[in-house]
Amino acid sequence: MRAILVQQKCVEALKGMSQMPANLSPEEKTEMNDKVVSAIILCLGDKVLREVAYETSAVLLWTKLDA
Repeated sequence: MRAILVQQKCVEALKGMSQMPANLSPEEKTEMNDKVVSAIILCLGDKVLREVAYETSAVLLWTKLDA
């Protein structure tokens, strides 16, 4: 999954909104977060998806999946 995010140039979103590059606007940060959440959700099976589908933050989603 991390490789896909690197390819899409979105891996920075896993660090959190405050840790993203400063040159990004708030809108770009939100867009990157949304892309990461979507990419992760599209790769999950139904059983796992039910556990994390309500997460809107890439960091929280990633942390929950990691646990």
